[in-house]
Amino acid sequence: MKIIKQSVGTDIAKDTFDACFSVLTTEQRVVVKASRKFSNSPKGFADFSKWVSKWADPSMELLFIMEATGVYHENLAWQLHQAEQKVIIVLPNRVKQYTRSLGHKIRLTPKPWPTWERKETWFLGSP
Repeated sequence: MKIIKQSVGTDIAKDTFDACFSVLTTEQRVVVKASRKFSNSPKGFADFSKWVSKWADPSMELLFIMEATGVYHENLAWQLHQAEQKVIIVLPNRVKQYTRSLGHKIRLTPKPWPTWERKETWFLGSP
């Protein structure tokens, strides 16, 4: 099983954000390697950076995917941009339509991982 793409999906709220590190294999399977919650603060961003570097393969492109959540995503997006990382910000209506296209009902859940895994599949599978 060879890894061909890697990404980090984030679900950002006012005080915290959840992150999910996933990879795409040559068999076109998305594998979630790790997930964790961080503080939406400078200290949380530093912890997030260390956590990502533990999982990421530096020889491959790494995508950071986040939903535009009011202003809550902006500080993390800026931090990643300053670190010259590739950041993809998705509009909420696009996420909703993509989730519906998979035949899933839209509902709020305490854990975003299944939806984020599918979002990452969308981006990991794109050229």
